[in-house]
Amino acid sequence: MPELLHTRLPEWDLRWRWPIRGVTVLSLTLWLLLRVLERLVGSVHWPNPPLLAHLEPCAARVLASHAGISLIWFASRRQLLAPPLP
Repeated sequence: MPELLHTRLPEWDLRWRWPIRGVTVLSLTLWLLLRVLERLVGSVHWPNPPLLAHLEPCAARVLASHAGISLIWFASRRQLLAPPLP
């Protein structure tokens, strides 16, 4: 078996370096801030600008069409269920 195909053990000590720690702290802080703002506003649907209000009924159709396009793309490339192996 070629060396590149061997599985490597995760390097757990990389999780404790300062960039990873900083992104984790920043993400948790942002999440907590959004949760507090959600409770202050009293609704999970904020901000809700009037400019985008007319697009809300079409959101499910737009997401479905995007998913359909990507499924058709990967099915036509024969990569949907089994990607090519080296």
